[in-house]
Order: sequence, then structure tokens, then C-alpha cells
Amino acid sequence: MDTFFGPPKEGVYSPSVQRTPYQMGKATLDRFPDISSIQLNMPNLHFLPVNLSSKDNQIVKV
Repeated sequence: MDTFFGPPKEGVYSPSVQRTPYQMGKATLDRFPDISSIQLNMPNLHFLPVNLSSKDNQIVKV
């Protein structure tokens, strides 16, 4: 859990989608030597669909 989420206030930075499950699998194999292999699947999504229809349609200028 700590490898995936990190500290509650800061989280954990991952430079890629692939690195996150790799670090999770590595942490599991390091902690439990009786496990010889592990397979994790994570969708390679670079966006999270959000329904904004209930929000005010305001343009924010930065």
C-alpha cells in the first residue's frame, strides 16, 4: 500500500504508468521471498473521463 499510495498528504510520484505496477510487484517480491513471480495489470490510460455537465460552464483564464 505504501508503495502504491505513498504518504497520505503527498502521495507518491510515478514518472510513468508502467513504473507504478513494477514498483508494487518489486516491493511484494522483496517483502515475501516465498513468492517466485507476480503479475499485475493496469490500464494504460492517460486521462480520467469526468462528467462536467453538472458544473458551471465558466471559462477560467490563466
